[in-house]
Amino acid sequence: MAATRRWLSGTLLVVGGTIVLAYQVLFVLNVYVSSRVEVDNCLGIYTGRDVELVKNKMVRNETVEQRIHRLFVSETWRGRHFDALSQTFVTCSAVDTHGRAFVFHWEVDHDFQPLGDTSWKGIQIFALTKATGRLTPELVMRGLKFRDLPTSPSMEDSALYGLRSP
Repeated sequence: MAATRRWLSGTLLVVGGTIVLAYQVLFVLNVYVSSRVEVDNCLGIYTGRDVELVKNKMVRNETVEQRIHRLFVSETWRGRHFDALSQTFVTCSAVDTHGRAFVFHWEVDHDFQPLGDTSWKGIQIFALTKATGRLTPELVMRGLKFRDLPTSPSMEDSALYGLRSP
């Protein structure tokens, strides 16, 4: 009886320790992943790269940046990750010659593949709002109707990707 009790006590100790260790590992992984996103939001390594990708994206015969410079007198660009380093939300705040403010929103996704659709390859850049779609209609997600674009960004995949026709 005493041997069984010792064995059971030792087994419970090992199982309990394993559970505690598993929770610690999950906690550390969560902190690691979320901190990488926040660190890059501060340092601007991947966000800066993705802002440049949007600025240099060709739309018709000019880059997005050239189009912004042609239509507006000042602009401010910002990139931010929310969940993953492979996904950046780029914002351009611009002012026209009449002093009116405009805000444009794009998403840069490095591993986008909706519902296993392998026809989407490489880096994807999408207009996230109606105003952005008007400025860069080439960047409205294929299969998405312009009227379905939101007027303000939700910054959630499902809000935009859920509208894509099957």
